[in-house]
Amino acid sequence: MSHEVYRILAVDADPSTLNLFRQTLAPGNGNGSTAHAALCSYELTACDGGEAALTAMRQAYDAGDPFSVAVFGVTRSRDLDAAEELRRLDGEAQIILIGNGEPLDMAAVNRRLSPLDKLLYLTKPLSPQVVGQFTASLCAKWKSEREARELNETLQKQVDMRTNALVEANKRLKRDMAVRMRMLQELLESEERYRLLFEEDITGDFVAAPDGSLKACNKAFARMFGFATVEAAMRANLFELELDTPEKESLKEMILSRKRLENFEAAFQRQDFRTVHVIGNILGIATISGEISEIRGYLLDVTERKRLEEQLRIAQKMEAIGTLAGGIAHDFNNILGVITGYAEIIQENTEKNTPTHRRVREILGACRRAKDLINQVLNFSRQSPQEKKALRVTPLVRETVKLLVSSLPQGVSVHENVMTGNDTVMADPSQVNQIILNLCTNAAHAMRDTGGLLEISLAEVHLDEATVTEVPGLAKGGYVVLTVSDTGPGIPKDIQEKIFDPFFTTKKPGEGTGMGLAVVHGIVKQHGGAVTVQSEDGKGTAF
Repeated sequence: MSHEVYRILAVDADPSTLNLFRQTLAPGNGNGSTAHAALCSYELTACDGGEAALTAMRQAYDAGDPFSVAVFGVTRSRDLDAAEELRRLDGEAQIILIGNGEPLDMAAVNRRLSPLDKLLYLTKPLSPQVVGQFTASLCAKWKSEREARELNETLQKQVDMRTNALVEANKRLKRDMAVRMRMLQELLESEERYRLLFEEDITGDFVAAPDGSLKACNKAFARMFGFATVEAAMRANLFELELDTPEKESLKEMILSRKRLENFEAAFQRQDFRTVHVIGNILGIATISGEISEIRGYLLDVTERKRLEEQLRIAQKMEAIGTLAGGIAHDFNNILGVITGYAEIIQENTEKNTPTHRRVREILGACRRAKDLINQVLNFSRQSPQEKKALRVTPLVRETVKLLVSSLPQGVSVHENVMTGNDTVMADPSQVNQIILNLCTNAAHAMRDTGGLLEISLAEVHLDEATVTEVPGLAKGGYVVLTVSDTGPGIPKDIQEKIFDPFFTTKKPGEGTGMGLAVVHGIVKQHGGAVTVQSEDGKGTAF
């Protein structure tokens, strides 16, 4: 153990008090001498006045060798000036005030010489034992505080270094997700840094056993999979959440065989049965024998990105098809005009009820049907003229129901359900009528063999910031919701994404053109709305 030398300053106008300190702390050596002991010794500087004490204090402080303990004899408030100057120079020195028994204003003393944990007040007379004991104790306290301060400075430097490293790591993670796993391994070397990264990360971080049972996860992981708390998520199994991966192997098989998955994409099922798409890195920690002992990884929720990509893909496809269909429709309309014109000329020059007259009539009927088809194509491609005006939807629905009743297949009934009185929109009446007719015709066709219920509902909804994301393409505000539902066989899941494509149809030749839902989609989009479908096999369909 090293030998410590502590510097002591004693200031008192009473020579007997200074002699007591010399005899106790530095016997036989006089002012400024050093006495050696087994573990420590004291270098005593004795001053009989404040000016000499101030000079000694400044010299010691400037030399970087300050006093550990300073003892001041005080009988009056002005005697505290030297002690107050020492406190200003050195906030770490242990100060002892020695009074002669006369009362002092301790509140003022405490304010001038704070902090109080480095201030001690004694009264005369003092014994050598008392002087030796409090000097040794305060020197040990001064040493402990100095070492603690140095240790804190060292720790602060380490904290600063680790904090800077964490900031740099986060920057690298944003630039390249593949670097994340290597950085995570480095961060694991520091328990504190790992804890902060694990708990506060925006990605879903987890640690799992080889069988998939979770050993640890953060709040982002719990939110990603719809768990209310981290504790609830801990009861789940990673492999049981998996829905689909681009590979033929399951997630468990890939981890066991490859040990490391980078930029891995998969679909998982949340607790509310919704699908969440993720991308991330997963690492299988192997033992010396090569067996997986632990699985670590992080997952980034890219469900919204997937949804936007699909929405963009559909929009681009519909735009391309619309442009192509519009161009073809215009050209075909020109050709059809020539056919219609010549057919009408022939009809005028042909006697009625003759075979030729009947054939020409059939040609003109086919031309009219072709013209209707062209108009549907132009509606889909948004190239046909339209006139939007304030329109109440309810009368239009009721008028459509009256027209439908007489043409519905046997066994199909119609129910009208209007749940709002505020149904005024800016729309083209003919196009809204076309929406209702197309949807109702499809619904009736779906129930032509089995019969059922065709329901037309009208309601009002207000979309706020929280709910507008559930219907892509809409802004927040008030909307009229038109729902046409049937109790038919439903639409298979594998073709639901294609039903709005132009010319896509499941009907037999001669039963439909495949333009009905494409036209509905185009008109609704043109009117600032959105169209969605809900359908299950055997449980009907609702548009």
